[in-house]
Amino acid sequence: MKRTISEIIEAPTAGTYMVVAKIEAIDLDKPWYYTACNFCKRKMARQGDGFEGNVQHLQHNPIYNCKTCNKDFKHAIHCYYLVVRVSDDSKGEVKFLIFNNIAERLIRRPAFQLVQEAGQENPHFLPQSLTDLIGRKLLFKITIGSNGQQEQNAAYVVDLVIDDAEIIQHFDPHTYFVDAGTNDKENTPMGNITQNSSITNVSPLPSINSFWTPLQNVMNQVFRPIGAIPPESNPSKTLKIQRHILSH
Repeated sequence: MKRTISEIIEAPTAGTYMVVAKIEAIDLDKPWYYTACNFCKRKMARQGDGFEGNVQHLQHNPIYNCKTCNKDFKHAIHCYYLVVRVSDDSKGEVKFLIFNNIAERLIRRPAFQLVQEAGQENPHFLPQSLTDLIGRKLLFKITIGSNGQQEQNAAYVVDLVIDDAEIIQHFDPHTYFVDAGTNDKENTPMGNITQNSSITNVSPLPSINSFWTPLQNVMNQVFRPIGAIPPESNPSKTLKIQRHILSH
């Protein structure tokens, strides 16, 4: 079911919703990645490290502890924990949390490569691959649980991300796309990605600049209610939407 961000905020009802929104900023309340166990993929802490996200482990030989496996490891992997601030034409603004599987396919690069790019920088340094996401308009699928309204400063976890131009225009006919060869960030194809959804707390860390870029003003537009696809629609387009949306 199609919803605007304002509708979700003002009258949250349990269910699955499709939201067309633009990424306005990368939220830096927390690092955009975490150190994970290669076996269970759960978060690990580096022994003797006061801040789990410190990238100094790239130059040293740390020992990581996995509480889930109850073991120490010399090696760890890096997984995305990407919180983005999004807005739409209803002037609504919320946070979306994009976990590793979705983010990796969206960015087309594994998290460890971006961590290596950061080098000696802190985990709040944003590689170019992340800043390139700012300004992109995408179709997000989220699920709101039976508890309804989320806690303050919490983020909706993303089930699905689609940037296919035809599908986005079906959900938001006001969206304008040009050639993928241009520099317009809204028009570079990146496919679709899936991940389970929930609502998670993303409380800020102290003394961290929350956003890499300030939010921009958006024009107030009215979304067309999404119902049955009109008869004149291209059958292949209908099939495409069903394959990308209904199967997830």
